Amino acid sequence: MPRKNVPPKDTDEYLKKRQRNNEAVKKSREKTKKRTEEIATKVEELRQENEKLESDIQILSKELGFLKDILIAHAGSAHGVSLKEEEVPIMMKVLNSGESTDPSDLIPKEDHVKILEAICEASKSQQRSSLGS
Repeated sequence: MPRKNVPPKDTDEYLKKRQRNNEAVKKSREKTKKRTEEIATKVEELRQENEKLESDIQILSKELGFLKDILIAHAGSAHGVSLKEEEVPIMMKVLNSGESTDPSDLIPKEDHVKILEAICEASKSQQRSSLGS
């Protein structure tokens, strides 16, 4: 099928069409290049964010394991530590759960120190009382 209205190559009309076409091709290539660069930048940002999140997961998993170990170590004995009634189901869930516990169900991070201090103080009190016996 022949092309429509192709002017002869030596006319001004042909040269203008070629010029417009060349500009359109150049613009399209620049747009594609810009889009590719933006995608590459976004990929790198997401890769870095993913690395940070993976690191956070590892840290939180270690922290959860540490807290579980402490809880298990002191679960059988009272040591003078009393849990609030609403904390008991949370503690049981932590003990019975796998590594994929929903963080929103756990004790807030600022309470970890309070709990650890209470456990340590209770252990010290028990040691003092057993030494005094």
